[in-house]
Amino acid sequence: MPANPSLRPRPAGFTLLELLVTVAILGVLASLLLPALATTRRRADALRCAENLRQIGLGLRLYADDDTHGRLPGEDRSGPPPVGLDPRPSWIFTLGNAIENVERLRLCPGDSLRAWLRTNAGCSYVLNEYTSADAPHESTQPAPLVDPEGHRWNEAPRERRLDLLPRPAETFLVFEASRLGQLLGDARTRPDTWALGWPHVLADIDPHRHGRGANYLFADGHVAAIPAVVLKARIERGDNFAVPPR
Repeated sequence: MPANPSLRPRPAGFTLLELLVTVAILGVLASLLLPALATTRRRADALRCAENLRQIGLGLRLYADDDTHGRLPGEDRSGPPPVGLDPRPSWIFTLGNAIENVERLRLCPGDSLRAWLRTNAGCSYVLNEYTSADAPHESTQPAPLVDPEGHRWNEAPRERRLDLLPRPAETFLVFEASRLGQLLGDARTRPDTWALGWPHVLADIDPHRHGRGANYLFADGHVAAIPAVVLKARIERGDNFAVPPR
């Protein structure tokens, strides 16, 4: 009597169709999970960056407290002093006496150039020129540029002492640096050029470091995440946000 076909044992393993279905399901799951994982990582990087800036803010405060004139550091080149020379080191390295882990704090975890910056003594962050010790003084600054709508663009700040800034909670101290500025070794902004348009802002800072926005350190020590569109709108209406408010 012939054996019942239904009682025959099935071959072990998956059939080709089952494998294809499994691969397709895994592909769909990956397409759904990877963007979420990338977003989570970007948020984590932004949080660690904000903590870096808070520590840098503490270092800047301690530096200003020790400075004879109560000012922040000033230097327009990034990196340590060249071997055999004794110029002022880049501002971020001057904080080494005030805070620990400068080597870690100078690199934003969301900065795509951080490996290059680590090797070349660069920094993910850039000083606001208008609040640094190198800020132009009114007595040496040419007359402010005034556009047809009455906006004053390259007006020098009246006060460079950190503790005498009139509105510290609204005064930008440190920005996230642009790729161009990092590669050129710039350690501070050139905000007197920002009147020429948003591209000149992008040459100095990276307002999209963490996706749609970036972190900013203010003179009172707080850090804020600000969408790029908010700052772009300020520039377009003639509001140079780098200028300390009076």
